[in-house]
Amino acid sequence: MATLQSVIETNYRTRSYSGRGMYGKGCLGVVVKGSHGVGKLMAHIVAEIGNLVNEGAEEETVDVVCGEIADISDALGSMESDSMGMDTIVYFPSVWRHPDLIAEDKRCEELDD
Repeated sequence: MATLQSVIETNYRTRSYSGRGMYGKGCLGVVVKGSHGVGKLMAHIVAEIGNLVNEGAEEETVDVVCGEIADISDALGSMESDSMGMDTIVYFPSVWRHPDLIAEDKRCEELDD
């Protein structure tokens, strides 16, 4: 099943992020290079949705694919972003990260430092 996270993870490394007004709850986030990176991320998501449509048409599972696309569209509707200096984090408050993944994100950040 395709989700926004699985679509993004075909080309990007995701992480947990807690934005404004989220009170520490982690959601799906992805760091992109500068503001132009947001456009590249959106282009990637649109291309992956196109791939879903093609695969669904071939496998005759159009209803399933349409449902997945609707879920991805809903998640995109919640998209926010914050500047991180030279980079931008794009995050999706409607897509919560599992606590185990948040712990893994923190371990990866410690290794990156």
